[in-house]
Amino acid sequence: NTNDNDAGHVRIYTWNGTAWQQKGSDIDGEAAGDLSGWSVSMPDANTVAIGAIDNDGNNSNDAGHVRVYCIAATGTDVQTACDTFTWIDGNTYNSSNNTATHTIVGGAANGCDSIVTLNLTIYYTGTIDADSPCADSISIYTNTAFSPNGDNVNDVWVIDGIEDYDENIVYIYNRWGDLIQKIENYDNVNNVWDGTTKYGNESAVAGTYFYIVEANGTKALTGWVNIVK
Repeated sequence: NTNDNDAGHVRIYTWNGTAWQQKGSDIDGEAAGDLSGWSVSMPDANTVAIGAIDNDGNNSNDAGHVRVYCIAATGTDVQTACDTFTWIDGNTYNSSNNTATHTIVGGAANGCDSIVTLNLTIYYTGTIDADSPCADSISIYTNTAFSPNGDNVNDVWVIDGIEDYDENIVYIYNRWGDLIQKIENYDNVNNVWDGTTKYGNESAVAGTYFYIVEANGTKALTGWVNIVK
């Protein structure tokens, strides 16, 4: 009786393994006396045909009618892109998005609408990210240990590929988060960490240190390196 006396309505439930749960909203009759829901048929789990035997919609008292309803199918469109992405909704996104939705009318296999949710990850060219498909030829790799003991073997910390980026800065921190060394234009030859600190060229003690590598103005790489003595 939501839409007046004897309008009728239909509720659809589904069994989740432990209890019945309503699927979708109430489907109410249009007007008083329609008796909507007098007959109900579900050819599949997402389609329902509802008869209202006394509906007057055909300019005749109690002519009756049947309406067919679909429960929209849902899905997720997972996408990755570089810098920008134009989706099926016609919008261009320049940042990651997992909330945008778009309705494809009649897009489901049973002819119902499909509601698609976008799951978009945007990567940016010019950044250095091992997981990024947009990194192009940008690649920097760090060795995880070196031994600055003066034997001319692994005496300096090598950062493979850093020489390809003229504008780079390497920051070295101890385990307490103190900056102990900063090297600009790191090139593995002249500008390179040899295990000394910025405090009067003192030798750093054996242990684990943490680094940030910036290239082309972007925080490119973070991690740790061991000094072995």
